[in-house]
Amino acid sequence: MQLNTERLIIRELTIDDATFIKALLNTEGFKQNIADRGVDTIEKAQKEIIDRYSTGYPHFGFFAVCLRSTNQPIGGVTLINRDQLEFPDLGYAFLPEFEGQGYALEASIGLRNWAIKNGYSTLCAIVQEENTRSIALLHRLGFQAKGTKDLTDPDETLLYFEYIRPLIKKT
Repeated sequence: MQLNTERLIIRELTIDDATFIKALLNTEGFKQNIADRGVDTIEKAQKEIIDRYSTGYPHFGFFAVCLRSTNQPIGGVTLINRDQLEFPDLGYAFLPEFEGQGYALEASIGLRNWAIKNGYSTLCAIVQEENTRSIALLHRLGFQAKGTKDLTDPDETLLYFEYIRPLIKKT
């Protein structure tokens, strides 16, 4: 799968993205808002791509977001079916130097629209309560707050959002 937006290319990860994945997974934002995956070498990054971020994990996966002008990876978007959630979970993470420039919104709209076009009428997203930037982004994407979810850590309750494809009225 590859999507093009005005400024971005959204594509499947390859083993060649290991240096980028190592950098992304070791940003303070990723560790604080998603998880510390312990990916501190290129070899571990390659294993992470193969085991966790290849498409098909567990369905769809993690996609690299690259600048169209240079093909440089700057972040990632995910669309993952999780056992604990009823709908595919949309997520995103970007290198700090590319935050606040609208890339997460642009990439997320592209992936959301692709999912809807391919038959998914509802998507969800989970986020930590203190991650106000992601909450604001979810609202801009058209997601509605629907409560909370406890996925794996009983001490961590995540805010739960859903996006339902708008119905198109026939005239």
